[in-house]
Amino acid sequence: MAKQGDLLSIGELAKVTGLPVRTIRFWSDQGVIPLPSRTACGHRLYGSDAVSTLRLVRALRDLGFDLKCVQQVVRGQTGIDTVAGEQIANIESEIRSLRLRASILRWMTGHERPAGDLPAVCRRAQLSPAERQELIDDFVDEVFADIEVNGRGAALDCAMRKLPARLPAEPTAAQTDAWVELADLICDRAWVRRLRRIVRAATVAGGDADMAEIQRRAAEHVPRAIEAGVQPGCPAADEVVDQVLGPDASPGRRKALADRLQELIDPRLERYWELLAVLNDREPAPPYTPRVEWLVAALRHYGDRFDRQGSAGEPT
Repeated sequence: MAKQGDLLSIGELAKVTGLPVRTIRFWSDQGVIPLPSRTACGHRLYGSDAVSTLRLVRALRDLGFDLKCVQQVVRGQTGIDTVAGEQIANIESEIRSLRLRASILRWMTGHERPAGDLPAVCRRAQLSPAERQELIDDFVDEVFADIEVNGRGAALDCAMRKLPARLPAEPTAAQTDAWVELADLICDRAWVRRLRRIVRAATVAGGDADMAEIQRRAAEHVPRAIEAGVQPGCPAADEVVDQVLGPDASPGRRKALADRLQELIDPRLERYWELLAVLNDREPAPPYTPRVEWLVAALRHYGDRFDRQGSAGEPT
């Protein structure tokens, strides 16, 4: 249909704006754009201002605004700055929801678990900050139940509860992944039982007046030995063990220490600390499992050589 004065047919309006005729008709019928005039035959005719109005409507719809909000902006009933602020909050909420869903899906792809576990994972993933802390506290309380919490045990108890008060307003994918994994880890009944044994052993070890100093020396000397490629069982490893324990430590003392340290090794506990570090947005501590494993191996190599020698003296 041709122009009548400065009016445009719906087809002409569609060509100018790049919008489908059916979309213009729908928006018009919903009152989002001013109602058109009609020809004698009932065909719609739109004023030239409909072009700018439709472009505004399209921009608002592309940004996710619903038709009611679009209508209020077009009619001047509300300012664009007001609705923009509300839309930002909606988008940020949706982003958090999408990140959480992606984290759950990543958890599903990385764990061979029954499909029946999924509802519990989804429920824990969506806990409030207070509920997350309650889950952590219940876990730590169970781990330390009937275990005297003092000295080293008290420090361990406190450290294991250090969940942030809340995740950041815009948690990263790594932080949402960390919570999903942490929540799953602390609900693993077999691991809770294993961790109780570790904590009990650590608490007992904390009563050893020399243990703290041994751990300090191990943290100082063993990583350097690992970095230098020193293998447990070689003479250089014996020198490192002497630096950690002192050269006068008896074979029995070395074997007892190896047994005690072996009981403390569990990569899942180290993973627990790593996940807490991610949630608290801080750098994780250097891994301690490799140095403990190295020290245990070096102590056992020493004991094996001593047993083969069949002598009460120091092995050569």
